[in-house]
Formats: sequence, C-alpha cells, structure tokens
Amino acid sequence: MNGNNEQEMNGNNETINDNPLILDGEIIIEEPEQIDVTFPDKRNAKVLRMTGTGLMIEYPYRPGQILKNAWPCDPWLHALEIEKTVYRRLGSHPNLARVAEITDYGIYFEKEELGDLRTYYEGGGEATLSEKVKWCYDLCQVVQYVHEHNIRHADLNGRNFLISSSRNIVLCDFAGSSIDGKPAVTLGEPGYRHPDRELARGPTMRSEIHSLGSSIYEIVKGERTYPQFDSINEKGLITKEIQAGNYPDVTNLTLRDIISKCWNGSYESAGEVAEAIANSDVYRQFHATK
Repeated sequence: MNGNNEQEMNGNNETINDNPLILDGEIIIEEPEQIDVTFPDKRNAKVLRMTGTGLMIEYPYRPGQILKNAWPCDPWLHALEIEKTVYRRLGSHPNLARVAEITDYGIYFEKEELGDLRTYYEGGGEATLSEKVKWCYDLCQVVQYVHEHNIRHADLNGRNFLISSSRNIVLCDFAGSSIDGKPAVTLGEPGYRHPDRELARGPTMRSEIHSLGSSIYEIVKGERTYPQFDSINEKGLITKEIQAGNYPDVTNLTLRDIISKCWNGSYESAGEVAEAIANSDVYRQFHATK
C-alpha cells in the first residue's frame, strides 16, 4: 500500500489543487472537499498520505480501516483495478494485507498500526533476530503463494511490507503487479529490481527472486539497500552499481548466503528461498518444531 517506484511522487510536501498535505503524518487541508480526487465524504476524510497511485484515507466512522483510492487518470485507475483483481483472486492469507471491502471508490484495508517496515526502521523501530528470520521466511511463503496464483508483485521492498499489531509481516500494494503474464504497470525500486530492465519489466521470476533477496537484506540489516544514494537524482547510480556487480556487503549479515543466491539467480522460486531459510541454523535456533 506504500508503492515506491519510478512514478511515485516525491518530496516532503505536495499539493493538490493548492491544498497543502504533509506526507507520512497528519493532514493539513483547508478545504478537503476541493481535492480533485474521487472518494466519498471528503468533508470527513482524513488523508494519511499520498502514494504513487493515489491517496490513503481514514474516516471516523470506519475505525481501524484505511481507504486506498487512485488519482483520476487512466494509468492509476487501471492500477487500482489491477489491485482489486489481485485481492479478489488471492483471498485471505495470514501474511497478506487484510481487505475489509472493495468498492467503486477503492479498497478498504484493515489498518496495520505499526505501518510499513521501512518507515518503522527509519523511525527507530527494532526487531529481534528471531523476528527478523521469521519475517524473512513468512515473506518468502506469501510471495510463493502469490506466484502460485499467477501473479508477480513487481515491487517487493520494505515500503510494501507492513507490520501487524501481532508483529507479523504483511505484504501489500499490488497496484503495479503483473497478472497472468501481462507486463507490470510499474517498475520496481532501484536496488531491488533486477538490473536487467527487460527482466524487471516483466517481471520475470528471476527479477522477483532478485527483489526478494534485497527485501531479505532490508529486513535483516534494518535499512534499505544503498542508503548512501538518497536523492531522486542518485537513483540511477544504484542500477549502475548493481550492473557493475557492486552489491551491498553481506559479509556479516544473517542469511547472507541466501541473500547472495537470490541476487545471483541460484533459486527458481520463492518457495526454494523459504525452504533454505527454514533449513538455516539461525531459523532452527528460534523456530524449529519441538
């Protein structure tokens, strides 16, 4: 639900029809009914954030739920319809975002109070080693589940993993996904997508596993790949680093061999990655069946 791709809007403040918004925090809107986006009951709406495809909105009479809608133009309206199709096909899974209702305006999700993984880490949030390896395993399991339904997520990264109140990892944001082999609407985040643009655009299974490796890195390391390249203008440098073989150093990381194998194409499926994690000493230390 927090897509971060090449087409995402950036900066700390954005405006819609001259109404200022504060991203990733409280809303400041003088006249919310003037926002040029279609969603119900604008007067009572609390806009939580803008994403690359639309708005995340709360209503006082739907406590614990968030409405995700789309910007009023064809690419993003199409992306919203893709996401609706994905959730209808996938149904429920313990590590998928929980859908409360799908409407003409968008999708109502059950709110995950701890937010997305990246923002959680950047805000000083911590996780135990036991939690981290479980999150990695559960992420691989849910990605395998998605793939088994002939869907490719196309944008696996820490912005699209939520942390539930019970501290489980939850996969979200399928607005750019590929269904039944059709090209993805969006291109994944640099540092996560495969450096071969054609493989990433599909996205192919190779690209999905590559992104999964970077996602495992982010979970274990507690920061995104290539944090030294922070500005939009520097994003292109990340792909150049990967194309030159300069991947992040994993020497001292838990699950380092698995991360590297995801990057170099040693795994054929997310299920294989999950199995490798389950067979690792660190996973068995905390989660082996007694």
